[in-house]
Amino acid sequence: MEVTRVMMTVRIQTQEEAQQAAEAIEEQAERISNVTYTHPNEDGSVSEEPDLATVAAEVPKVGRNDPCPCGSGKKYKQCHGKLA
Repeated sequence: MEVTRVMMTVRIQTQEEAQQAAEAIEEQAERISNVTYTHPNEDGSVSEEPDLATVAAEVPKVGRNDPCPCGSGKKYKQCHGKLA
């Protein structure tokens, strides 16, 4: 069923459209963060190594009664703190 849906939505693209789509995908890849690579060691254990180029910057901790960093003017606990 998934294959049929994909086949029904395929659209022929011009070379310019294909180039724009490739650039959009590359832009999205640049925003990826917190990538961790895992691989087995010689002794069979698993090693995890964060990709230092994609590690996100440390975000300061927001207190419950501090203003929400989104700029809404509400307290964090009444805004984005509800999601946590």
